[in-house]
Amino acid sequence: VLRLGLRPLETLSAKVASIDARHLPAELGMRAVPAELAPVVACLDDLLVRMRSSIERERRVTANIAHELQTPVAELRTVTDVALQWPDDLDYLRRGAAATNEIARRMEIVTAKVLELASVESRISASAFAPTDVAELLREVTNAVRPRGVIRSIQLTEDIPGTAVTATDAVALRVVLANLAQN
Repeated sequence: VLRLGLRPLETLSAKVASIDARHLPAELGMRAVPAELAPVVACLDDLLVRMRSSIERERRVTANIAHELQTPVAELRTVTDVALQWPDDLDYLRRGAAATNEIARRMEIVTAKVLELASVESRISASAFAPTDVAELLREVTNAVRPRGVIRSIQLTEDIPGTAVTATDAVALRVVLANLAQN
């Protein structure tokens, strides 16, 4: 009788032990359980829903981070490919070194932003709004994507005002502008 009474607990234990983070079930699928186990099964089903949500959010964030770093890595490749193609062009090598330094600085900012987001995951964080010259950001983004356009025979022109200051998160705005320019 005792063995028969504990069978639902053994079944629950086996189901929980078989859970894999790569293939989380939507629920345990245990409908006919004793009344004493029903709250435990309901809590575990709720936990599975939250875990699935967290894992999906993590996958989206990982994909977004990869996408955000793809542009500066492509810029670095472009600058170095051109430098390797014309190694005697000292003027380009100097400009390329400056461009590489600027790209690395932007990647460092994006990385710092990712670390900041990771550190505030459990609490709500206000964005870092500060006066930002959008025109200057546009010029920087345009200059960064121009070499890729030249390689693809695309001429990039711009009509940017001298200044256009607004309160915004400069890192997030740069990411948006870079995505637009790359596309």
